[in-house]
Amino acid sequence: MNYFEVRPANLPPRLDSLKALTKSGVRGYPDVDAAQALLAGVMRKDRVRGDVLDLSAMGGLLGSLPGVTLRAVEGSAAALSALAAGGLDAHAA
Repeated sequence: MNYFEVRPANLPPRLDSLKALTKSGVRGYPDVDAAQALLAGVMRKDRVRGDVLDLSAMGGLLGSLPGVTLRAVEGSAAALSALAAGGLDAHAA
């Protein structure tokens, strides 16, 4: 695995219809962060829609929820590159 390679994150079975990207240096790599996965599951169950500000966007998992427009802020250079590779407009914290 190349350190700079962005790849799809391994998602828990209950979130397999969603998508997120990851790379070395992103919290949770090669999976998604457990807290982020839990939050995505709850938001999907509650049918959250509209703009969502994520101050720890990592690989953009919340942005793959149906009806969600992700407003991503991230402090990690690795996560910013994963978000950019996914076509998400992220802002550096």
